[in-house]
Amino acid sequence: MQMQDLSRTRESLVGAETSKKHLEERVADLNRQIQGNEEKLSVYERRPAADRGISNNLGQDTSREQQLESEVAELR
Repeated sequence: MQMQDLSRTRESLVGAETSKKHLEERVADLNRQIQGNEEKLSVYERRPAADRGISNNLGQDTSREQQLESEVAELR
């Protein structure tokens, strides 16, 4: 009887450890997604200020820079 209880307890432990590992991986993945989304948001939040354009040339450079930042954020 005790051997069966021990086996069941071990199986439960393995299942719990596996679940914990999967959940930790999922949390890490969600944290990476949040960080990427925050980076994208920061790029988009800066965009309206550049769109007002103090200088056309500066605005074009800033626009290109923001586009590249956005692409980099999407790649992460």
